[in-house]
Amino acid sequence: MPLTMRLWIVCLCALLASCQTGLQPRVSLDYTVELGRAEQQIERQEFTAAVSLLESLTRAFPEQPAPWRLLGGIYDLEQRPGQALETFKRGLESVTPSTSGYADLALQTTLLCIHRPELAYDPQLPLQHLSSSDPRRELATAAQEAQQGHDVQALRRIIALLKQPLPKPIISEIYFLAAKIYIRMKEQMYVNESLFHAVNFSTSPVLVLRIERLWTPSP
Repeated sequence: MPLTMRLWIVCLCALLASCQTGLQPRVSLDYTVELGRAEQQIERQEFTAAVSLLESLTRAFPEQPAPWRLLGGIYDLEQRPGQALETFKRGLESVTPSTSGYADLALQTTLLCIHRPELAYDPQLPLQHLSSSDPRRELATAAQEAQQGHDVQALRRIIALLKQPLPKPIISEIYFLAAKIYIRMKEQMYVNESLFHAVNFSTSPVLVLRIERLWTPSP
């Protein structure tokens, strides 16, 4: 092959490689930007727009857990638990268990099933790919205990959990669960304190809306 031809091929390959390299961050940026838009729409309670955008994201990026988690969360907020469960289940089928964020999607599915017993779906199934030592399992157990009215037992488990180093999403869910228990116990001071910590650690606009619906700040 003539030298000029080889040089031309090398230059062409280099150009194609640079184009591919330049395209990849753009795809990632588009996902990040659109997800951020959806989160802002949820914060403003523009659920119709958020659902439309999140549905597009689940089609374009089915391997990403966040759109599934937020979409199912909106359906639950809108009192559509059946649709929320189906969304979560589709997400768990689409996302690889080793993916960052899968465990939180599994936890949301489990908590939905615990708090919505009418769904008649085993709340332990979504956690099957999590390790036995994953703190989300303990949180799910505490939620089940609270659902069954074993408030003191659930609070003891919550206190033990909070002694561990945990990711923010889990901490916020723990405090949110504690607040709901304290509401039943009519301990308003502890309700507000727990919700304060829940919103402080929250990374989910859906959970923030749930907190706002419960929170009655002390005078």
